[in-house]
Amino acid sequence: MSRHDLRDMTFCIPVKIDSEDRKRNLRTAVAYLLKHFETEIVVLEEGGPEVAPILGPLHRQIVYQHVPSDPVHDCFHRTRHVNTMVREHVRTPLLCIYDADVLMYPQQYLEGVALLRSGCDLVYPFDGRFWDIIEPNKLLEIVSTLELGDVTPAMCNGIYPYTAEQPLSVGACIFFRRESFIRGGMENEHFVSWGPEDQELQHRFLTLGYRVERVTTGSVYHLHHQLNEGSRYRAGNFGEFEKVREMESEQLRAYIKTWPWVGG
Repeated sequence: MSRHDLRDMTFCIPVKIDSEDRKRNLRTAVAYLLKHFETEIVVLEEGGPEVAPILGPLHRQIVYQHVPSDPVHDCFHRTRHVNTMVREHVRTPLLCIYDADVLMYPQQYLEGVALLRSGCDLVYPFDGRFWDIIEPNKLLEIVSTLELGDVTPAMCNGIYPYTAEQPLSVGACIFFRRESFIRGGMENEHFVSWGPEDQELQHRFLTLGYRVERVTTGSVYHLHHQLNEGSRYRAGNFGEFEKVREMESEQLRAYIKTWPWVGG
């Protein structure tokens, strides 16, 4: 099978290996992308290092960076890691912030990239529905074939519960024009660990007037894993989200200029 040409795209995958599930999911996600696409992949691992033995020969087909765990703060600083990958490793005009545990049907990636190539700044390559695949036989099938096949609601935990204000997922897999991502402030490093950095990013790019679109032909599928402390939301992040939400566009632009990682 010939691979689809996504040579103008780099997938950025930040990861901290905290379970056997996470090892399986990272290996599956990287293998899936390399099976279906001719593209660039950057993996930044905090802790470990464990990625090389996890990926085996696939390790030679990616760009890999290792950073030690923070000896003081018990948190996964995902936003900082994403910015590091973009600054140091992404040379393509398009990029994707990609969770290590998610897959979509190949056509969705292609439709998302087509939107970027047509002038969009930020694209969600799925319809906003986020399904957590829990059925062991289905997980085994995906791992062995590197194909999603047919996924039914009975195989999943169901759609993740979002609020009435935010009914659709805005995380997991986000496509950007690299130039727009940098000009828009990149990831907000005031967010550590998880939540609600994805909602803040969407709100920020809309407030700044960037063109944001969504692919509506398929969902995003999450390969189930156990939740450890590093995977949980941090309550302190919500104050930063509210701060950004209260700003008009000019206030927000002025605030972004104070971020030390912008332009670094």
